This record gives sequence, C-alpha cells and structure tokens, in this order.
Amino acid sequence: MCLLEFVGIVASGGEQALLEDKNIRLHVPLTFFQENDETLRKGYQLLLNDPVKIRNIWKELNLDENRLSELWPRWIYHMEKWLDSIYIFGPGGFVHSNLFNDLSR
Repeated sequence: MCLLEFVGIVASGGEQALLEDKNIRLHVPLTFFQENDETLRKGYQLLLNDPVKIRNIWKELNLDENRLSELWPRWIYHMEKWLDSIYIFGPGGFVHSNLFNDLSR
C-alpha cells in the first residue's frame, strides 16, 4: 500500500528525497488507480473506517503526523510523476490525496 511506503520512506530518512524533484523509486505498484471510481472510493472509505489503526502506522515509528501531513502532497506529486513515466494518461487525481484532512474529520 502506498501509505506504508510513504511512511517507510520518511522513517528511513528519505524526507529530503520527497522534497526534491528527483525520481523516487516506488516499490509498491500503483496499479490500483486503474480501478473504477466507485471501487476506489469504497476502498478508501474502508481505509478511513479505523483512523486509530492508520495513525498507529506512524505512531509506532515515532513520526510526527503534522510533518507527514505536510509531506503528503509531495508524495502524491511523486506518485503522479511515476505514473506519468509509465503510462501515457495517468490518473485524474488520487482518491486519497486528502488523506490527512479526511482523517481529521
């Protein structure tokens, strides 16, 4: 899952790589974007059903949620950039692009 990869990059000291405009090597394929919008929204809602479990992902690594929230748009940028390098037409946007705002609701 891309959230786990994002948190792993930050936890391993890769924050600077997110801030730069260099290519980031993704280890989790982003093939989920090919699903239809309804499936993506349902999957995202399932993810948001337990915000405590989601937050435990970074809390266990002693990562600051506010900093992750600041870095999240850069992660989305890198995912879009990666998809653009693989496919002619990348996604029109990711359903989870506002993850941290959605967790706060």
